[in-house]
Amino acid sequence: MQPPVLPGVPSVDRAVRLMRQAIRTFRLDLAGLTVYTEAANGVYSFTPVIAALAGAARVHAVTRDSSWAPAEQVRRDTTALAGYCGVGDRIRITLDRRPGEVGESDIVTNLGWVRPIDATMVGWMKPTAAVPLMFESWEFRERDVDVAACRAKGIPVLGTNERVPEIDMFKYSGPLALRLLADAGLELIGNRIVVIGGGVFGLNIMRCLARNGAQVLAACPETARNVKKWGARKIGNDLRGKAARRALAGSDALVVSHYPDPFPAVGRQGQIAAAELATLAPGIAVVQFFGPVDRADLAAAGLPVVPARDPGADHMGITMGALGPMQIIRLNAAGLRVGEVAARARLRGLGREDAERIALKGSPAMAL
Repeated sequence: MQPPVLPGVPSVDRAVRLMRQAIRTFRLDLAGLTVYTEAANGVYSFTPVIAALAGAARVHAVTRDSSWAPAEQVRRDTTALAGYCGVGDRIRITLDRRPGEVGESDIVTNLGWVRPIDATMVGWMKPTAAVPLMFESWEFRERDVDVAACRAKGIPVLGTNERVPEIDMFKYSGPLALRLLADAGLELIGNRIVVIGGGVFGLNIMRCLARNGAQVLAACPETARNVKKWGARKIGNDLRGKAARRALAGSDALVVSHYPDPFPAVGRQGQIAAAELATLAPGIAVVQFFGPVDRADLAAAGLPVVPARDPGADHMGITMGALGPMQIIRLNAAGLRVGEVAARARLRGLGREDAERIALKGSPAMAL
């Protein structure tokens, strides 16, 4: 049987191998459980198939039309992949959220087309269900899940620890930044690049850029000593100081990674106005990795910004899928494992708090 053709997935056979590996790695066993998740496109098409390969009795996957792919294409691709993996009889794809399907599910994933898991949707769920966020707890957005409603009903809500060795997601921040810099036309080697923001994203970006030959300057809250360990030189906590402004002169690129700061790094209300940035560093490329920028102000100043499509204030400018399917598969398998352990604990009659404690010990879970 020939593998199906999936947009953005060069080798479906490799993806199937990665799914089976992830199931073994995280000891994912969904036998007897029903999963409610999304059906998406490209490298995000694997979650319902992972659940079925891990033994789920039923998988309900909801999808919608989007700018990425029409719902009918997603349905065809997911159905073809499921059939190729021999699990097509256990996956049902729908175009809307249905109370009956949500109500019979043991695991309800906090993924794009499933959201928002609001009070109405929580009302459909059974009290023994579990909601894995499918990302780290600090990334949680209140508009996505009504946690109070979940807790009132006894439903565990848990994040997924992306720093466990089996995932180690944040070390891929650097390669993602490289992709965006390439899109901006940067050579990297010998380039002078300023990174705004530290933490797990910014520091990993600094290290990757430095190891690939760039001169890296950092505007972040970390100490100068710590920044140096990651291959960069600190120029300030942000771009407001005189030293930081001097350091910007002649720079080739500005990588914005200051999320969850809600204010634009560059712009009229930001750390530096686009016009001043253009004066200090004519033609500097602004790379919106994670965090808001004032695109209108940048356009008025004639400065290029990548990606071309505005990701919004609380989304990354490039997703992990740009590097291939491996990390997405591992993360979603880990998130399903979090949901599995919590749901099985609830089905054994344990309360929400006990179920969350068990999941924290027996899976890559993070407390919310």
